[in-house]
Amino acid sequence: MGSLKIAEHYIQLRDSLSHVMEQQDVKVTIDELAGYLCCTPRYTKKIINEMKKIGWIHWEVAYGRGKRPTLTFLKNKEEMVLVISKLHMKSGRYKEGLELLHEIGPQFQQNVHRLLEDQFGYIEDHETTEALEVLRYPFYHSIIHLDPAHINSIHENHLVDHIFDTLLNYNNHTKKVEPHLAHHYESTSNGIEWTFHLRKGIYFHHGRELTANDIVQSFQRLQTIDFHNKSLVSNINKIKMVKKWVVQFQLKER
Repeated sequence: MGSLKIAEHYIQLRDSLSHVMEQQDVKVTIDELAGYLCCTPRYTKKIINEMKKIGWIHWEVAYGRGKRPTLTFLKNKEEMVLVISKLHMKSGRYKEGLELLHEIGPQFQQNVHRLLEDQFGYIEDHETTEALEVLRYPFYHSIIHLDPAHINSIHENHLVDHIFDTLLNYNNHTKKVEPHLAHHYESTSNGIEWTFHLRKGIYFHHGRELTANDIVQSFQRLQTIDFHNKSLVSNINKIKMVKKWVVQFQLKER
């Protein structure tokens, strides 16, 4: 019997015996517990023995005519919700795990934060023969695109902002365009030619250094594919690499 199923049975019993506090003994028969769990007495005995084995309950059988066994809950419901949430996430069912966390009271928020820190963010997975670097984040909906040309939502745009860089950035606070990949840029007086001087020592995730040729290829790709904002590159007449870290754009018109 899986740990997830056992934990769900535990919560089912706690809901059925909600008047009983943790560490409080209650007299109850296997037949009564089977009624709470909606299963057979034989299967109920197996469930109870599993809970006792992993330390979630005390279960003491009283021998003699008319004597009833004693059950003691050792874990409260919120603790078990955390267990179930963690088991869901460990199995890749992040939506189910996250939805359960809404049932956790404020006294367990520190445990919730610790659970989220363990499950999400940047981690190294050592379960395989080769260590993998993994980034996990909580999100319910499917991600359709992480190609900047084809993103369809604010969420995708937010992710893309953390993956790709631009030559310049627009500062919403100062309302000015600021250098980013390019540390300096200049244009001719008629505004037709724009020259960008790239920062040195900028590397891709695989270790290769960024050059002007990468900028040329990126914009040439945008000119050849179909995407809903293609008008953004429609005024570009020519792109060329002037030097290793210098790229020049020639526009059709100002």
